[in-house]
Amino acid sequence: MNEYQKKQEFVEKYLEPLVKAADFSVESVVYTSDNGEYVTIRYRKSKNEIRVCVGGDSLAALTRDVMKKI
Repeated sequence: MNEYQKKQEFVEKYLEPLVKAADFSVESVVYTSDNGEYVTIRYRKSKNEIRVCVGGDSLAALTRDVMKKI
C-alpha cells in the first residue's frame, strides 16, 4: 500500500467519522491525490465545500489541518 492509499484509507475509516461527530452539518470528508493532495469537506445544507491541502502531511498533521478548518 503506497502513501496515497494509506491516507485515503485513513480519511475514510478514521477522519471522516471524527469530523462528522465533531460537526453534524458535515456530509462527507474525501481525500484526493490528483493535482495535489487535498481533503474536501462537504456540508449538507449549504452545499459548501472546504478544500484543505494535505500534501506532504503525516496522518497526525493531516488530522490537525482538517480539524482546524471545521
